[in-house]
Amino acid sequence: MYSRRKSLEDIFRKFSSEQSEPNEAPDLNELRLMLLGVTGAGKSPTANAILGQEAFTESRTRASEEQRGRVENRNISIIDTPGFFNTHLTDEEMKKQMIKSLYLSDPGPHVFLLVINLETFREEQRNIVEKIQENFGEKAFLFTMVLFIGREKVSRREFNQIIKSEATQKILNYFEGRFHAMNSSNECGLNQIMKLLKSIDKMMKKNKGQNYSNEIYLKNQRKLKEHKRSLKKDDKRLNQEEDRMKQEQVRKGQEEKDAWKQKEGINQEEIKNKIKEKIIKADNERKQEDENKKKTEVSLTANTILDKEATTAYAPVAQYFHPKSEVCGLRQCVQRDPKDTVPVPYYEPFKDTTHTVCCIQRSFASSLKRFSVSVFNGSNGIKVSVTVCRTDTIGKLQQTVLQLRPDFIECGNLAYNGKPVQLHQTLSELQVKPGAVFITYQKCHGV
Repeated sequence: MYSRRKSLEDIFRKFSSEQSEPNEAPDLNELRLMLLGVTGAGKSPTANAILGQEAFTESRTRASEEQRGRVENRNISIIDTPGFFNTHLTDEEMKKQMIKSLYLSDPGPHVFLLVINLETFREEQRNIVEKIQENFGEKAFLFTMVLFIGREKVSRREFNQIIKSEATQKILNYFEGRFHAMNSSNECGLNQIMKLLKSIDKMMKKNKGQNYSNEIYLKNQRKLKEHKRSLKKDDKRLNQEEDRMKQEQVRKGQEEKDAWKQKEGINQEEIKNKIKEKIIKADNERKQEDENKKKTEVSLTANTILDKEATTAYAPVAQYFHPKSEVCGLRQCVQRDPKDTVPVPYYEPFKDTTHTVCCIQRSFASSLKRFSVSVFNGSNGIKVSVTVCRTDTIGKLQQTVLQLRPDFIECGNLAYNGKPVQLHQTLSELQVKPGAVFITYQKCHGV
């Protein structure tokens, strides 16, 4: 604290050396007022109105300045300060001007007058309390009064609305509701100045004539410094705790990942074996189905049938033939009969013929034309096109795809039109159309 006070005294001496003439000893009986407010609030004109003379230059104040005067046989010292939220001063420069204002008001101001212009009251002025606390500490609130100026420019109703508004009440609560209102400087007479001084005397009487001192400022600065140091410690502790939690999350995540990989390796082998078994089963079913189709299909022209019953028959196919009796020599029959003939069931109209030509009127089996479909692997975005028949099963489709893309074995299940399909189902049964797209997926086997 001693070094801090010494530093403040050094700054005071610096400001004192910059004065053109040495100041007189402070008059302990004079009233010391310090005007605070945002830039453009009207602090300098208000100070001139109180002193009854053009003591301050009515322009954007960039440095703290003191002027003295006598009002009704009373010595008054006013310190005008740069406005808060001043864009022409840095934070450091603003801090120095606040220290200078304390030097000029030595041993300290009796009252801080927070000047607020009723006509230009803005959002930023609602944060001015923080600026007062930052520069002078909470103890300064005991010595602060809000001074509303420009009373003549608003109606009584508007004035009451401003005073009773939530924003204004929030500001006044910091200062125990103390405020005074008067007209602008050019509309303000001696009567209004006397009323203001009367309100100030009432406030000073409550404070037992005490003033805000430099000692209070030093205590506030030390408190702010300790608070900042405490915040830094808390930030450091929170950062360390956050780093520890991140490391713990990374460690747990790696352990879970390793355990999943180990379990996934076992599950992948089981999945591959099951897929292979499904493919083999589907292939066997396809072969059996093909054999059954061959037995039921009838194609080509039937060979000569003698008047005896055929030795093999699989289905009543006579209805598909139109028998035509004719007689021809053996040589002619050999030349005209097809080589790959198949036996047909015995048909009564054939019994009196020596040679019959059977003409197929319509195909026995449905159309077996081939067409293309696609299989899309959602895990890697690869799409494979294959050629199939309507009679092919899903199992055969999978086998055909695996021959082209062995890496598709990881995704051994297919879905069509948003629904899973079974290995034994045929494309005809599923009503698959040319250009259709099947999508691969993996079934969840648990974690």
